[in-house]
Amino acid sequence: VIGQVAFVGKSSLDIAIEIHTADDSDHIPPIVTYSKSKLLSSIFTFVARDKDTGKAATINRLSLDTKEEEELAATRAAIASNRKLALSAEHDKHQHCGEVIRQLIDAGSVIEDMPALAHSNAVLMKLTNLENSFICQPQNVNLGGRVFGGFMMHRAFDLAIATCYTFAGTYPVFQQVDKIVFRKPVDIGDL
Repeated sequence: VIGQVAFVGKSSLDIAIEIHTADDSDHIPPIVTYSKSKLLSSIFTFVARDKDTGKAATINRLSLDTKEEEELAATRAAIASNRKLALSAEHDKHQHCGEVIRQLIDAGSVIEDMPALAHSNAVLMKLTNLENSFICQPQNVNLGGRVFGGFMMHRAFDLAIATCYTFAGTYPVFQQVDKIVFRKPVDIGDL
C-alpha cells in the first residue's frame, strides 16, 4: 500500500492511495506512474479543522519536484475547483426550490386531509421514515481518536437497505452511493 499527498488547497488535501502486488524487488513505483503491479488506486479528500473552533485550518503548501507530480496536482486542483463550483451551484439550486417544495406540501396535504382523492399508490414521505440509534464504542475509533467513518457509513448503508426494503416490499440490490460528506467528527459515547 502506497500513499502520498496529491493536492493541497487552503485547508483541504487529497491523498492518493495505491495497492500493488508484491514482487521480487523492493522497488516501489512512483504513485503517479503506470505499473503492472497496481491493483487499486483511490483519492481521499480531507479538510483540516481547528480543534477548538471547528473552522478550516490552513495547512502547509506542497512542493512539486517532477513533471508527473505537477500534472497530478494540476488535475486534482481542477477537480477541487469543479467540486467548489458544484457546491455553489447546489447551494443556488436549494435556494430556488421553494416552489417545488410548496407543490410537494400541497400534494401531501391532499393525501393527509382527503385520502380518497389521493393516488392509490401514493405514500407520504414522512411515513417512510426509519431511525436507528446507537452509542459509539471504543472499538470503532480511528487513529485520530474519533469514531471511524467507515463504521458510520456501514450503519447508514444498513439503514438505507432496511428503509428501501420496508418501502418497496422486496430486497433491494445496491447500485451506487451519490456522495457522503462528514460534517463533524463523532466521539466515543456519542449517541
